Amino acid sequence: MLQHLINDENSDQARVRNVVLAVRLARHSAHGWEDAALPDDYKDIGRLLNITPETVRQRIGLEPMPAREADGGEAG
Repeated sequence: MLQHLINDENSDQARVRNVVLAVRLARHSAHGWEDAALPDDYKDIGRLLNITPETVRQRIGLEPMPAREADGGEAG
């Protein structure tokens, strides 16, 4: 399984993406839930699961983002 995961030819497979994104989420959230890399993780996880980044946040158990941030705008 590990050889399969580290083979670049498999990088587009859902199983591999699942593991890669889980590792990224774990690594970034270890720095706190305000880590600047987490919004990109939510977007990528959402793409994999066909859900919105905000739904990803809710499934993780985080508070909803302010509406402006959820829409991709700048916080005020």
